[in-house]
Amino acid sequence: MIFFKKRILVVDDEPAICANLQALLEASGYKVFTAANGVEALDVARRKKPHLILLDVKLPMMSGLDVCRNLKQDRATRSIRIVMLTALGMLSDVQHAVQCGADDYLHKPADPAKVLEKVRQYT
Repeated sequence: MIFFKKRILVVDDEPAICANLQALLEASGYKVFTAANGVEALDVARRKKPHLILLDVKLPMMSGLDVCRNLKQDRATRSIRIVMLTALGMLSDVQHAVQCGADDYLHKPADPAKVLEKVRQYT
């Protein structure tokens, strides 16, 4: 039997956050790709077709909200699940993320158990 690992794209401009999430997810059996800005995130998402994207809102070059909106408007990537990961915590921030097409929202700093719970929910 061939086992295919679920692919996850982690997008954050903080290298430590990317590294921590990558280590957590790889230890749980996921294949993880990373991107440090919005433009790179779009490129990796289109090439690698992840099952899930953990996407920071505040990114250089293009915001996570714009990345989310672009991916959800593209027929080739619209089915990718997106969980926004950000320090923004106002209800209006959550509503804006959902309006852009996000499937869910996690607040930073994210508890590893909650991250894994969301990842399992959406993969």
